[in-house]
Amino acid sequence: VLSKLLGIPMVISHHGLRSRGRRFLRLKEWLIGRVNIHWANVILLPSHAAKQELDRLGAADQKFHVVYHGIDTERFVPVVSKGVTPFTLLFGGRLEPSKGLIYLIEAMKILVGQGLEIRLKIVGNGSESDNLKNLCVQYSLHEHIQFLGFVEDDELPAIYATSDLFVHPSLFEENRFTEVFGLVLAEAMACGTPVLSTRNGGLQEVVL
Repeated sequence: VLSKLLGIPMVISHHGLRSRGRRFLRLKEWLIGRVNIHWANVILLPSHAAKQELDRLGAADQKFHVVYHGIDTERFVPVVSKGVTPFTLLFGGRLEPSKGLIYLIEAMKILVGQGLEIRLKIVGNGSESDNLKNLCVQYSLHEHIQFLGFVEDDELPAIYATSDLFVHPSLFEENRFTEVFGLVLAEAMACGTPVLSTRNGGLQEVVL
């Protein structure tokens, strides 16, 4: 409103429309999309997937400018030798249903059942934390899966660098959830750790 009253250009940094249901999504589109998106002079987006998400709101295409997120490559660096056994998988992010962690735990059940020496580290908190921990106990995986919870930023590079594979099994939920970027994927790769990800939204723009 102030930008219109004072004649000052407005720049928006958009990071995605996320909601728990269709009704809330429509309300959010009206409040944020119809007002801010149409009034903005410039809209900065972290991926082309984020642009596609806004196309249906009818904003002028010339407003959009895709600027990928950057990372500190002086902090996120590879290590000379990982020195970690057994083979270590890593997930980092919010522990929510949309992240698909239940399928990663199901996969761990299969791999461990085949006799593979493998473990999984899970970084982050969320509404699914207790359910996922209970599933690990149910599958007798509590010795193979470690929940690290919240981890300070300065500890993340070492966790990335000493893992063998970063896994991001994010799920696409139409009209509810789309990944607009995968910062954790970029951080893992900067640490020399290979990544395995689903093709959800902007994730496929990070993993080449």
